[in-house]
Amino acid sequence: MNNEQLVIDSWQFENFVYFNPINPINPINPINPINPINPITLPLKKLLFILLLGFVACQSKPTVRTLNRTCVTTQHHELIIDDIDVYIKYDATDFNFPGWEDLAEYDTVFTTDAVGRGCMDNLPIGTHWFVGLGFDEDINFAVKGRALVDISFAEPEVDFILYVGEE
Repeated sequence: MNNEQLVIDSWQFENFVYFNPINPINPINPINPINPINPITLPLKKLLFILLLGFVACQSKPTVRTLNRTCVTTQHHELIIDDIDVYIKYDATDFNFPGWEDLAEYDTVFTTDAVGRGCMDNLPIGTHWFVGLGFDEDINFAVKGRALVDISFAEPEVDFILYVGEE
C-alpha cells in the first residue's frame, strides 16, 4: 500500500480533509496541501469575526439614570456664601447627628460653586444630615450649618437652602 492509496482510503471530515500519514495530527487540505485550514470554513470564520467585532464596537455605553436630585444653596443671613463644603450623613435621625469635628463619619461631601449652589444625584432614599462648613469673607468668620433632609420616591427632586452662621 503506497501513501497515495492511504490518503484516498482515509477520507474524513465531510469530504474536505484527508488523513496525513506523515503527520497524523495535522490533516491535509486537498485543495492546498501546504495550508491545513479548510478553505470553506475560513471565509465563514472571517465573516463571524467581523460581525462579532462590529457588534461589540457598536454597542452604546450605558447611561446612568438619575433617580433623584438634591440641590443645596448655602446662605448666611440674606447673602449667598460660596465654597462651602457640604457633608452628607446617610440614614440619619434627630438623635444621631455626627457632630462638627469628626468629618470621617460622613458618607460623602461636595463643595458649592461660585453662586453658593451644589447638587448631588442618586442619593439613597431616606433621611440625611446635610452639614455645611466654610468661611464667610464678608465678616471674616468661619460659618457652619446643618439641615435634616428627607429624600423619597414621592419627592425625587429636593432643592433647599442650607443656612449657615458664625461658630
